[in-house]
Amino acid sequence: MGTLRAQLTRMSVPIDELRYGVATHYHMDHAGLAEELKGLGMRLWVLAPQVAAIPLMKQHMKPADHYVEITMHGNVVFEFAESRDHLAKIRLAGRSCRVER
Repeated sequence: MGTLRAQLTRMSVPIDELRYGVATHYHMDHAGLAEELKGLGMRLWVLAPQVAAIPLMKQHMKPADHYVEITMHGNVVFEFAESRDHLAKIRLAGRSCRVER
């Protein structure tokens, strides 16, 4: 959190301007601050197929990570097909895409 705050300060962006967050996947480097940011007012948008991955994230964390477990409280869950509509609500053009492996 300290690194993020420092980066935002350097860019003159108040942390409360982070209103929406979408984790591309649930690894520490992509979603590790999600719950802390939710506590500061950010809404976490979750693609429905990723819901099951959220509670598994804690299994990969070490005490030194200071990870705060992501809860489902307050999250906005939606399907891939709805992603364009959700992004349009905040004036972003685009959509989520499913990557097949």
